[in-house]
Amino acid sequence: MSASENSSPATSAPRRTAFSAGDTLWRKGDASDFLYLIMSGTVALFHVDEFGNETRVAEFGPNQTVGEAALYGNEPRSTTVKAIENVNAVATDGDMLRARIASFDKVTALIVESLLAKMKLMATTIDERLVTGVDAVPEMADILAS
Repeated sequence: MSASENSSPATSAPRRTAFSAGDTLWRKGDASDFLYLIMSGTVALFHVDEFGNETRVAEFGPNQTVGEAALYGNEPRSTTVKAIENVNAVATDGDMLRARIASFDKVTALIVESLLAKMKLMATTIDERLVTGVDAVPEMADILAS
């Protein structure tokens, strides 16, 4: 069952959820109202071009998160994510994430916000480079060094 077929995973507390291989967690353009911490299994992130063609650009597995860059910026999803094997995950909504970040000491909160901003910039840059066919690696190094 895909996230779009499920009731919204956004809740006031993290909740466990499961996806079968082949399920879509979200599609490009969907609302960014939650992120997943992958507990087991693997998901793939796909760039989707204007013709609907999908290109696999990354995979994430246990103890990795997907969705946090778009979530923090409150922007529509820029990619499609699918389970490539059975996945168990924990869903956390945006309000909870922002509350947790706000509860950090000021320096830690600023570091987390800076890292999230860099992640979003990197994701946007990679997405643009996939469209244009330009190598994104040199620009990624500049972003990480900033």
